[in-house]
Amino acid sequence: MLLPLVVAALTAAVVSASDPYEFDDSNTLFDRQTMVHLFEWRHVANECENFLQFNGYGAVQVSPPNEHIMIYTNDDVPWWVRYQPVSYRLNSRSGTEAQFQNMVDRCNKVGVRIIVDSVLNHMVGVGQKSDDPGHGSSGTASYDGRDGIESFPAVPYSSTDFHDPVCHGDIQDSDYQYNANNVRNCRLSGLLDLNHASQHVRNMAVAYLTSLINAGVAGFRLDASKHMFPDDLQAMLEKLPNLRADIFGTNQKPFVVHEVIDRGGEAIKVTEYIAIGRYTNFNFGAAVASAIWKQSDVAGLSTLGPGFGYGNLDDHDVLNFIDNHDNQRDDQPYLTYKNGDQYRMGNAYMLAWTYGYIRVMSSFAFDFHDQGPPNMGAPNYATGSPTFNPDNTCDARSGWVCEHRWPTIRQMVQFRAACQGRAATEIVTESNRIAFAREQNGFFAMNNADSDWNRQFDTTLPAGSYCDQYDGELKGSMCTGQTITIDNDGKASVRIPARACIAFSVISRIGGRPSPPNPPAGNFQKTAVFLQRNTQPGQNVFIRGGSAQVHQCSSGPFAQSTDPCAIPIVHNSTTPWMYATYRQWSQGDEYLDFEGEELRQGTYDGTHATGTPLAYSTNDAKSVDYQPLNKYGPDYWFVQVLMDCDKTENGWFELKGFMNGWENDIHQSSSCSGSIGGKNPLPNSNNHVAKCGAVSAFTWNSDSCIQANCRTKNSILLVVILRKDWNVIIMSPSHDLIAILVHVIVDSIGIGEKRRSVYRHRLPITESAEVLGRATGELPAHGLYRCVELATYHVQNDPRRRGGCVRVQRPVRPHFGPTPCQDRLAHLPDPLRAEPLRCGLRNQQIDRAAAQAGNWLNCYDTRCTYCGHLSAIALAAVHTGSSFWLMLIFVPYVHQCILPKSLQERSTVNQVTVLSKPSSPIRKQ
Repeated sequence: MLLPLVVAALTAAVVSASDPYEFDDSNTLFDRQTMVHLFEWRHVANECENFLQFNGYGAVQVSPPNEHIMIYTNDDVPWWVRYQPVSYRLNSRSGTEAQFQNMVDRCNKVGVRIIVDSVLNHMVGVGQKSDDPGHGSSGTASYDGRDGIESFPAVPYSSTDFHDPVCHGDIQDSDYQYNANNVRNCRLSGLLDLNHASQHVRNMAVAYLTSLINAGVAGFRLDASKHMFPDDLQAMLEKLPNLRADIFGTNQKPFVVHEVIDRGGEAIKVTEYIAIGRYTNFNFGAAVASAIWKQSDVAGLSTLGPGFGYGNLDDHDVLNFIDNHDNQRDDQPYLTYKNGDQYRMGNAYMLAWTYGYIRVMSSFAFDFHDQGPPNMGAPNYATGSPTFNPDNTCDARSGWVCEHRWPTIRQMVQFRAACQGRAATEIVTESNRIAFAREQNGFFAMNNADSDWNRQFDTTLPAGSYCDQYDGELKGSMCTGQTITIDNDGKASVRIPARACIAFSVISRIGGRPSPPNPPAGNFQKTAVFLQRNTQPGQNVFIRGGSAQVHQCSSGPFAQSTDPCAIPIVHNSTTPWMYATYRQWSQGDEYLDFEGEELRQGTYDGTHATGTPLAYSTNDAKSVDYQPLNKYGPDYWFVQVLMDCDKTENGWFELKGFMNGWENDIHQSSSCSGSIGGKNPLPNSNNHVAKCGAVSAFTWNSDSCIQANCRTKNSILLVVILRKDWNVIIMSPSHDLIAILVHVIVDSIGIGEKRRSVYRHRLPITESAEVLGRATGELPAHGLYRCVELATYHVQNDPRRRGGCVRVQRPVRPHFGPTPCQDRLAHLPDPLRAEPLRCGLRNQQIDRAAAQAGNWLNCYDTRCTYCGHLSAIALAAVHTGSSFWLMLIFVPYVHQCILPKSLQERSTVNQVTVLSKPSSPIRKQ
């Protein structure tokens, strides 16, 4: 590692303005939102390749990889030696720097990210010395931790780099309640406490983290962040470079989780850290354990989310878990693997519920607190690796527990992947019982009572037979557990045994995943509504509305489908990834109506909606809250939908804001401004009056109004290159459209089935105008294309080929990350720099090429299966020579209103809006 060079560059770095979300994103693939802590594992790369990538795991938290103290006692090396650094060289009990790099490369190659447990707060315990009997280093570094000497030449640190002049002693128990400075300046259990106000200490820490970023890691769990000042942490984190663009795309910051134990009543609060990453939410696991131990009611878990009890903040602030390597060894209120079935229930609930980003623990067996992992004995006491049973669990004789491989936990991780992004709805609670659906993708129930729970539930799932994933598994067409039959109305009679759970999802449907629903009939047009309202963090704005002038509206509840006033809508707002409130409340919201919540409308971690949700927006293009349609200013809450204009009153509809009650009556008497403008066509209304197929902007409790066009234009949304070697490169500004086409290719012609489609080469196209020319007259305003290449095989040689197409009996679900990539087209081999790419395409070329490519294009149906409400999709292919085909997919779309909800629902990745870093702090919604 060239640390001196890195340090020299960092010294001149300028601390940029803080973005409170910049370290919150997990950087994992959309449908792999579970991290596993492979505590003390040595052969992590094998686990990524052989198990994690196939079971929905998206990241691994690895033990600290830096050089650490070694203490030998009774043929054992305690687990906690990994948390006493002697240098920042990558040479630990788990392996060398070369082995670490190999692990990172291999895991990233299969889409599993590496989160490094990083120890920056301290070095070894006072008095520890490398040449003392029974002591040593995992590498070659010497160290002398004697009081006043405190020498670590391999970093280098000396006695002047520690907090001794401020606090020359340990943290006292009372300090945690009354003295935050002592908690951050004094020694934690005798560990030599570094002074992060020192520029030298900061540079050393930043250089270490930078070397890990350069290796390809996705982020960090910062050990003992509670014992470091947030300002010091921010100063260090903001000096870090972006993650590697060839893996994660451009301008991506590392994921950061701070270990901050805040159970209430202490001087240090987790709220001090949420502007610089997430925090380890110890309150989550305690709440789940309390419910399963019947110290509280399981029914209360129906609202476990922001505001539940103490210390549960927003989804994008928390890392939730049932137990971790520290508290599983202490007498604390947490479930561990030693609790057996209760531990299974706790993890199953966590994996089924919607709240936060989560981590699964994977342990070795231990009998006493300090016991280290299984080892291979003297002289090095190298860590042993697990061996496996035929059912993929770990053989207990190897000393490993491997909770992440337990059948229930493995299946529930797959359940979570299948339900990712789907809100909890149809929540049912009884004494010590809870059940909920995951909006058309899954259903989960926990029965903590002493008798079976038999009742009918609305699962929201399509009709069919489903296999229980809690105590069973779907193997081919055979279910090893309970089978649940769902009727056409989504309802099923279910039996949940006492003190057990049941779970099933679209991936456990016997006979295969259900087909996507047919798009609704009607004259759907893109419609946007803005409502200006000053709010405080934690407040949310809804609207209710419909066609009330010519119809008698229903008072409900849940009568929207027969309410003559209700107008059918399909949400298609593009919002930042952290807007969990809008994303969850918008699901199942199928009407703009005056009634309020709909029967199957999604909840926000159990909190119910009170109408059609709006999302906060601003017109500041540098803000993460920016919405291109917002031309009006900050604090404009908005929603963009496809609306059935045939159900409006000659193209007009009414709406009123709702936020813990209605806004005042509106008298929209004067003419509206804007490109449409004009007088109110519904003068008797006491609501805001908006136009279907347009942008309407209003102010809370105000008669003012703006009516503007939402212009429809054609743009290239997808570029597909089919090369002569039958590799496919897909490029788009939209993650979702890439995912859709990958599914089309993989599911329909079986490309890459043998290896689940290896995605080998990725490239960002940051200058789309230069790359694609003027093929359509106007390119999307994103300015950034994302792409992915599928490694394929020649379908013409496949024996299953019928009529020019390969039909796969069991569709292969691809595992990939459609992220921006390293090189621009200009850096690719000559065939990819062909003239049509740079100079644009003439209509004659497109027409001729489309006819030539017709046979291949007919192998799959992009319109009906995957494009939902898009009624017109045009495919064109250009044969640029013998090297590759170029296909352009043209989609009519509203300017800056990129994707309808139907596309978002069919995909496996989130829509990501590419934005520049804010120049000033921004508010959290």
